[in-house]
Order: sequence, then structure tokens, then C-alpha cells
Amino acid sequence: MDRKGLVAQLIDRFEDEIVSGRWAVGSRIPPEPALAEMVGTGRNTVREAVQVLAHSGILERRQGSGTYVLSPRRCMPATAPGFGAAPPGDVRELKRLLVYSACVANAMRGVTENIETLRRIYTEWAASIEVIHPVADAGDILSRAIVVSTRNQATLSVFDELPYISDRELWISPTGEIERAFQGMLTALFSGDRIAVAGEGASLMCPADHSPDR
Repeated sequence: MDRKGLVAQLIDRFEDEIVSGRWAVGSRIPPEPALAEMVGTGRNTVREAVQVLAHSGILERRQGSGTYVLSPRRCMPATAPGFGAAPPGDVRELKRLLVYSACVANAMRGVTENIETLRRIYTEWAASIEVIHPVADAGDILSRAIVVSTRNQATLSVFDELPYISDRELWISPTGEIERAFQGMLTALFSGDRIAVAGEGASLMCPADHSPDR
């Protein structure tokens, strides 16, 4: 199995520890050497999986103290009244709008912090959509990482209250229009092209192959 597949497996494994309660919210997770021994992989692979989860707001690294569990959100269903009964098409549309707004906000502010982490997560996601039967679903980690990068707690709270939809469901469409617009928007963000971010992302709001399923 290649490195990306191993990282994806570790992300799922660590999330299982969190969702099951074995790693409780607020607790410190085992250090990298112990994790590497636990899962039988190298420390670099463990470090990459932990970094992805930290960037998505599930874990938090504290210098000199260790890594702590912040939220089990990514694999848990939403419970907020109203959102759970919303048609899937409405939820997809709102999640795309939140991610689009996050990209525009980052572009307008000239935010460069965590861009390399976002770029790596995006590159792995782009590669995963070419795989018919991926080793592990990447979940919603790319979308959530983009929202987290804005440091806007209100936006993140809305995103987290919405029913879970994986990135594969959110950004893959029958004609390919949505993934092309999404990839174009992120490519523009990584290159610092503010106008292109807004232009490419606007296509996500009214794609020709939009299925309302309301």
C-alpha cells in the first residue's frame, strides 16, 4: 500500500479512537512513538495523519505539552433541529456556499498560513477521486479544513451543525462541472489569484448539472 493509503487508514483509525470515546475530548493522545508502535507504521506516517486531523480542528497540538482531542465532529451525524430534516440537495448547496465563502475570505485577506497543508490535503483528495474503490473515504476533511482555515468560529459552527456529507459526495457531479469549478477555485487560491477564486467558485452555486432533490 502506498503512503497516501496508509495515511488515510491511520486517519480513520485515530477517528475511531475519538468517536468511540477511547480518546476522550480534552484528553491527550499518545505520543508519536507510541502511536507508531500501536499501528505498526513509521513515525512520519503517524505525524502526517495527526497533522491532517489537527488542521481540520479535530486535534490540537500544544507546544511542550502534546496533542489533544478537540472534537469528534467529522464522523458524527448532526443533531441540530431543522438541519437533520433538510433535503440533501439543500445541505450540499449550503456546504458548498460555506466553503466558497471561506475560500473568498482567505483570498481577500491574503491568508497564507496553512496553505501548504491545504494544498497537500487537496492534492491527496484530487488523487483519490481517480480511484474507483479508495482504501478509505477521505470524509469531509478537505471541506472542513478550508472552513477552519478562516478562523471564523461562527462559520465553522454552522458547517459542523449540518448533516455529514463526504467531500466525494459534495464535489463530484455527473458531468464533472462541479469538481472542475472546485479544483479551479482552489488552484486560484493557492496561486493568490483573488479574482479567479471568486469567479471559479461562483460556478459552484449554479452548476448546469445541479439536481435539487428537494
